[in-house]
Amino acid sequence: MSLGGHVTGTYFSSWSVYECKDHILDLPAGIISHVFYAFMKINPETGAVTLLDPWADVQMPLASGINGAINVLNALKARSYFMKTVMSIGGWGTCAEFVEVMKDDRRMATFVLTAIDLLKKYNFDGIDIDWEYPSNTTEARQLVNLLHLLRFSLDKENPHLCLTVAAPAGEETILTMLVKEMDQYLTFWNIMTYDFAGLGWSDRTGFHSNLYGPNGDNGLSADLVIGKYLERGVPALKLVLGTPMYGRGFKRPSAKAPGGKFKKSTDVKDDSIDFRKIDRTGEVYDTHKVAAYVYDRKRDLLITYDSPRTIEEKAKYVLQTGLGGGFFWDSKGDTRSSLLIKAFVNGLNGQPVLDEWPYPLSE
Repeated sequence: MSLGGHVTGTYFSSWSVYECKDHILDLPAGIISHVFYAFMKINPETGAVTLLDPWADVQMPLASGINGAINVLNALKARSYFMKTVMSIGGWGTCAEFVEVMKDDRRMATFVLTAIDLLKKYNFDGIDIDWEYPSNTTEARQLVNLLHLLRFSLDKENPHLCLTVAAPAGEETILTMLVKEMDQYLTFWNIMTYDFAGLGWSDRTGFHSNLYGPNGDNGLSADLVIGKYLERGVPALKLVLGTPMYGRGFKRPSAKAPGGKFKKSTDVKDDSIDFRKIDRTGEVYDTHKVAAYVYDRKRDLLITYDSPRTIEEKAKYVLQTGLGGGFFWDSKGDTRSSLLIKAFVNGLNGQPVLDEWPYPLSE
């Protein structure tokens, strides 16, 4: 089925308004297909889905006299005839809430009902589930059941409303999930092909979002991860490649390139660095890995990240492999310039973003 374009999406984190204020209106609406609003909160005792931060979401005075990031996002959407907004539920650290809710049918029903109510109230075009991660077969089955109920409820409202998941890169977690069963309910998959290496869990410095591997610390690469989903029967067209708008920093590296030892520390303030804050003087591009790094002499810090050049190459990879597109985590990492999103579109030969994603994707 021809789509006539690709997903060019980005997550917008609700807490970024405190640092970046009204940068939502700086997002290039003309080339973004989906904005995933992160996150909505889960009440584990009732199952209800609610706003995570009502002040930031709908009350805080922001751009042009508009209150709240969600309302500003809707104003941005009004500038584009094709941009969709999707509310993301969960996020890192919320696994326990999902587990508690999904083991009780009444709580799961409340979850679905309140999620649909929020979607309608704030004019979202879909729901994204970010459960990180089901840890066993029972939880994997519960996730399938949740997606089934959500897809049924969304179809009752409008069959063009999308349903997505933020999906893992780790092989053990991929094997735990019931991928093929999930796929029948999903519009597409946001594959989190990043955080392959990091200060808190790696033994050596490494690229954290390399297209090809090994990355210096382990054998992970975006291409390898995409292959795991293809092997499990997900059509390439439904796989959306994830790219970070931040780098990973490694302190006191033994070498000024990925693959060496580094200083382990409980202080992780330099671990995640927004792309816009990276001093790219002396940047090195690895043509084999399709990844970038720079050594910060002042801080004795090795930073691995995606540059506009790596992202253009990743967009070409999307074209070559027939993937559905790409998404970024998260927009505050590249405010105002939008260098990275623009680089992705350039890599797609400047193709327009998707006008409307048809559902279902296969006959």
